[in-house]
Amino acid sequence: MKYAPINPSDINFYTGRYGMKKEGFPIVGFEGSGVISQAKNSKLIGKQVSVIANKDNGTHATHIKSNL
Repeated sequence: MKYAPINPSDINFYTGRYGMKKEGFPIVGFEGSGVISQAKNSKLIGKQVSVIANKDNGTHATHIKSNL
């Protein structure tokens, strides 16, 4: 992850007012952008991408796993 904004939805989620919960100790952040560092298809490595997190991850982290 290179960039991940802090939006009102992130604050509401973090404070428990978003209407959705993630299991365990969740990483917040719903969207962001970054560069692919690992992929089955080597042609994707180094590409810039935008990311929308699912219920199992968050974008306020150094890395995020995706199903490309």
